[in-house]
Amino acid sequence: MLTWYQSTFAIILFGFILTYFLPYWWLVVPVAGLSLLFGKKYRSAMPAFLSGFIGVALLWLIWMLFFQYQNDGILAGRIAGVLNISSAWLLIVISCCISGFLGGLGGLCGYYARMFFR
Repeated sequence: MLTWYQSTFAIILFGFILTYFLPYWWLVVPVAGLSLLFGKKYRSAMPAFLSGFIGVALLWLIWMLFFQYQNDGILAGRIAGVLNISSAWLLIVISCCISGFLGGLGGLCGYYARMFFR
């Protein structure tokens, strides 16, 4: 069985591979699948949420920093200007928090599906 930090690493790995073939919102699917498959180790829903949150937020942060480096911050700066956000780095933090929350909800969906079919 996977612990929550091993599950987080698996989420980052599967999410990284799937982002080459599927749209960005498919990151929730491997989180829910891993929580569904390996969720019986968790004693509560919190580790499922945290592994999904941390895994997806870290993966999104890695992608955002990669693209920030590739175009010298021009794209994030322009998007931040359109959204009336003070800086591109604040945009990166906000988007990582949103993606992490969605990953956490995916982890909860998988955990509760596991509890339902138990």
